[in-house]
Formats: sequence, structure tokens, C-alpha cells
Amino acid sequence: MLFVHWLHDGGALLNQLAAREPYILFVTVAPAIISITGAQGKRG
Repeated sequence: MLFVHWLHDGGALLNQLAAREPYILFVTVAPAIISITGAQGKRG
């Protein structure tokens, strides 16, 4: 439940950042996506 609240707050914060500084969103999200897909690739 706490994670859901954190995710919601984080999403709102990222939306605000993306509106002002789009590159921050890319720099923040890209490594997360890479790490997630990389972890899935190693498992599979």
C-alpha cells in the first residue's frame, strides 16, 4: 500500500518535472527501463 502511495506521488512529481525539464524525465526513466529489461533478459 505504501508503495502505491509512493508511486502515485512519484508519478505526480515526474509529471511536474517533465513539464518543466523534459530531459530530466528521460534521464530518470531510461536507466530504470534499461535495468528492468536487463534483469528480465538475464532471468530468461
